[in-house]
Amino acid sequence: MAIEWGLLLKRGLGFCWKPKRWLPFFVTDLACTLLVLIYIYYNMGNFLSMIMVISLGNTAYLANFALFLAPIALIGIACALINLWISGAVIHQSYKEKEFRKSWGISCKKYPSLLGAVIVTGILTYLVSLSYISNSVASAVYVGVLLSFIASAALYFPMQIVIVKKQGFWNALVGSWQLFKDQAREKLINRKNVFLLILISEIISFPILLLPWYLTIQTAILSWVFCWVLLFAFLSLVAFSRVCDAMILVSIISFVIILIFSIPILLVIYNILLVIQATSSLGAGSLVLLGMQSIIKESLFPLASSGIILLIGFSISKAFTLKAKTEFYLRFRKKILGLI
Repeated sequence: MAIEWGLLLKRGLGFCWKPKRWLPFFVTDLACTLLVLIYIYYNMGNFLSMIMVISLGNTAYLANFALFLAPIALIGIACALINLWISGAVIHQSYKEKEFRKSWGISCKKYPSLLGAVIVTGILTYLVSLSYISNSVASAVYVGVLLSFIASAALYFPMQIVIVKKQGFWNALVGSWQLFKDQAREKLINRKNVFLLILISEIISFPILLLPWYLTIQTAILSWVFCWVLLFAFLSLVAFSRVCDAMILVSIISFVIILIFSIPILLVIYNILLVIQATSSLGAGSLVLLGMQSIIKESLFPLASSGIILLIGFSISKAFTLKAKTEFYLRFRKKILGLI
């Protein structure tokens, strides 16, 4: 039986809109965001002055700026760790939706394995992305991006394996790689096709490197993105595993969800930038700084309300991604076992 892509994605969308699925993410992100904003608000003068000085090329304030950012980094780490616990619970709810309360205990019990899987996956993906970067051949950077994409697909399901199969982090990584290989299309991953992929990436990369010389930066970026969308589509549909298809589809839908919910805050920021630009043309130095502070403080309510909308979008996107990934994992696993 073929993979029912539309049905699995539909289940993910139906799951993610329920408040009890995304609300824990939202509460956590909102609390951490408020802490960061309160910290910046009470230090806004120093924050803006350091940014202005550094932007003018004065690096003497870099150390102070790093110290200023340290509490924000700690809040971000704490938020990520809590979100990981929530993610484990949501994964359990994804295949046992009635066990809402039980899911939190299971996620807590498997938390060390979840953390290990996420850390190792991040490190391996990063190292793979660096493996082909060469100063002598600029287009080799793009090969590193390709390899990073493949590594991400190969290590796409470790969290699902940790929760669903109750495995340790290392067995989860091995299981995700095995699932990737088992879903690979027969006779397509071979030396000929790997060589073809590298050749295509080199052909695409070369003209992209020349674009900024005769086109605007915006056009060059759009052309680069367009080429890579085509190349990633080729990777997914021609050369690699069905896991790549799942990863691309889930990523696209998650991005669209976030994009829709980000429209209000983008409009607010755009209006603030227009006012700041108009203000900066009328004065300089301390007057500009005071004007920026005043504009930001006056825009706190629209920023806060649109920011809350954006956080809701992020939370819904997280719930969708976890549910969809779990659905694909269960379906791929059943297909391997011959149950469908």
